[in-house]
Amino acid sequence: MPLRVEGVEQFIDKQIFYRVRDPKLFSEKDVVVLGGGDSAFDWVIELAQTAKSLTLIHRSEKFRAAPASVQNHRPNERRQSIKSRRNTAQ
Repeated sequence: MPLRVEGVEQFIDKQIFYRVRDPKLFSEKDVVVLGGGDSAFDWVIELAQTAKSLTLIHRSEKFRAAPASVQNHRPNERRQSIKSRRNTAQ
């Protein structure tokens, strides 16, 4: 779902990406991934290897991703290469 924020269009495919076409573009960058499903976790696991920092923001108490993906995320989180944040704003 596209962000519903006035003026966001100017940042699309520059600082805001709805899909990852080239993971190398995110190497050594501070990356924020929004979501708690399979796609979000797939990219968190992939980008954690090269991103300068990576923060995963999700809106619920539990992740919707496959349990195996969540388990793959946990070792990275313990090493602090990934930070998880729960967005409580509605």
